[in-house]
Amino acid sequence: MAAPQDRDKSHTRTRTWPRGHASPEPHEHGNHRETQNNLKETQGNHKETQNNLKETQNNLKETQNNLKETQNNLKETQNNLKETQGNLKETQNNLKETQNNLKETQNNLKETQNNLTETQNHLTETQNNLTETQNHLKETQNNLKETQNNLKETQNNLKETQNNHKETQNNLKETHNHLKETQGNLKETQNNLTETHSS
Repeated sequence: MAAPQDRDKSHTRTRTWPRGHASPEPHEHGNHRETQNNLKETQGNHKETQNNLKETQNNLKETQNNLKETQNNLKETQNNLKETQGNLKETQNNLKETQNNLKETQNNLKETQNNLTETQNHLTETQNNLTETQNHLKETQNNLKETQNNLKETQNNLKETQNNHKETQNNLKETHNHLKETQGNLKETQNNLTETHSS
């Protein structure tokens, strides 16, 4: 509310007296006009004060609405922050699980690589064994061929021995016959010799 302005000190401020009573002031009409002006000014100030009060109430209502909206926004922000923290925790857990899975995958890969190396070594060993077996087989086949050749030679030698044996038997038989013939001839010679001796 606007403060009343100071008036000229030559004018005396007076109160309004009831009708029928004498005013103690000598300038009653001049004071009455000033009083009306003051009243009019007071009424103007009162209207302005009411308008200011109404505007203040509207501003207060708007401020309360803004405060309520701010509180709602703060509550929503707190809920969003809580949700964000939950999501962050879940993300951290997922990251930890992913890191564990990655570590397990790396270990599995390392184990697979070791198994592959071991398998390649076994394959190389198997190939070497196969080569050695093929060499042994080839050597065995050569030995078999040599054995077959030796057997064939033995068979030929046996056949030759049998033939030689047969020839020896024939020669022996012929010698026996010659011996028998020689013995006959010898006996005949002795008989002839004895007969010659006797005559």
